[in-house]
Amino acid sequence: MTQSLWILNRELVRVQLNGFMSLPDLHYLSLENVDMSMVMGHISTGDDVINQKLELSYWYKGESKSLGQLTIQMSTGRIRQRAFDNFY
Repeated sequence: MTQSLWILNRELVRVQLNGFMSLPDLHYLSLENVDMSMVMGHISTGDDVINQKLELSYWYKGESKSLGQLTIQMSTGRIRQRAFDNFY
């Protein structure tokens, strides 16, 4: 994804985010940087929701260049249920 952001290939970034959204427990993705903003899914609330913010960077000519931030939200409810089903 960082390579796509570095060359500012919006279509490839969108395809990659769609791929992430196909994961069964992912609810929401938000990509923010200086040149673009993309949001997919919906924000959820509850005890079984995990939010994670990832700083995206690209190494160029010996320096780390900031590319923005990816926010991910996922639910642990189905993960716990699958673990429970597999255990019992």
